Amino acid sequence: RVKNGKLLYVEISSHDIIFDGKKAELVLAYNVTDKVIQDQKVLFLNQELERKVMERTNDLLQLNKRLVDQNRIIKSANLELFAVSNDLKEANQKIQEHSDMKNRFVSMATHEFRTPLANISSSATFIKRFYSRLQPQDILERTQTIERHVAIMLSLLDDMLTIGKADAVKLTLSHFDRYITG
Repeated sequence: RVKNGKLLYVEISSHDIIFDGKKAELVLAYNVTDKVIQDQKVLFLNQELERKVMERTNDLLQLNKRLVDQNRIIKSANLELFAVSNDLKEANQKIQEHSDMKNRFVSMATHEFRTPLANISSSATFIKRFYSRLQPQDILERTQTIERHVAIMLSLLDDMLTIGKADAVKLTLSHFDRYITG
């Protein structure tokens, strides 16, 4: 320390020498205060930098962990979406098949209804046109034809209602089964 109390750093070196023919020691003192202060500043800055690097490294490790977790969640969600997509494709295919079957059924049912209706219409028209000339037996035969074809149509309607009810029960059971299993 110097007189004013300020700290002074010095570097001292000594060398043996011969001075005026006598052995002597040369002692040199260098003021290295600025260098020591600069070294301390560099040391402090290095420590501060290391601390910040460790902080950032920890932050990056935590961020990486969160990203890995989120990636895992996204992969899981993608798998679920893929499964749902497949389920939807299957459901759409079944709906299309069902629609095709209904269209074929409607086409067939229309054909099956037309024949009896045509016979009923033909018999009714025949009775109306030729009523005054017909024998009671002819009228009876024509009305029996009408009744037979009405019975055929009622049977067809009953079949269609039965099929409709069966589809409704299958649909209800199918939806109920999904709630039970899943």
